[in-house]
Amino acid sequence: MTRGMGLISHQTVRLGAGDHPHPGAGMCVLELASVLAGDEFSAYPASVCPVIAAFLRCYNDLVDDRRRQDLIHCAAAVVGSRATQEVERRRARLCRGWVVEVARPGPWAHPAWTLLRLRRAERDIGAATYAAFVAVEGAHPGERHEAALRLVRRLLAEGGDPPRPAAGASVPAPVRVRRRKAELSR
Repeated sequence: MTRGMGLISHQTVRLGAGDHPHPGAGMCVLELASVLAGDEFSAYPASVCPVIAAFLRCYNDLVDDRRRQDLIHCAAAVVGSRATQEVERRRARLCRGWVVEVARPGPWAHPAWTLLRLRRAERDIGAATYAAFVAVEGAHPGERHEAALRLVRRLLAEGGDPPRPAAGASVPAPVRVRRRKAELSR
C-alpha cells in the first residue's frame, strides 16, 4: 500500500472521517484497527468490541481533524477488545454513566437509548454512539476531548481478563477473522 512515494502504516497514516474503499484512500480509526489486526479492511473489525467501536466510529467522524489524529493510538489499543455480552453491557453502562457525569443533563433530558424500544445490543450501541455525540458538544470545541480519550481507556479496562471456563466446560472456538484476500492498492 502506498500513498504517493511513502508506505502507509500506523506510523504514517493520517486519519480521516467516513468510510474509505481501501487503505490508499485514507482510514478512520477502526479501519486502521482492522489493518493492525489483520482483519479485512473495514470500519467494523471483527476483533473490536462493538460498543467501543460504535463510540470510536462516531467520534472519529465528528471530531475535528487535529483531534482525530489523537485516536491513532486507540487503533492498536482496541484490537482484541471483543469480549462477552456481559462485558459489552458493562461497557455500555459506562458510556451511559459517562454521559451523565460529563454532560450533566437536566431532569428533562432523555438520552436516545431510553426513548427507543431497541433490543439490548442496539441500546448498547446507541449508548456508545450517544456518548460520542456528547463528547464533541460543549461550550468550546474540543473541551471534552481528553475526557473522551479517558473514556476509551476506561472501556478497555472494563474488559479485564477473559473469563476462564469452569472445570470440565468446553472452551468456545476463537472468533475467526477474515483475512484480506488481495493487497488493496490503487
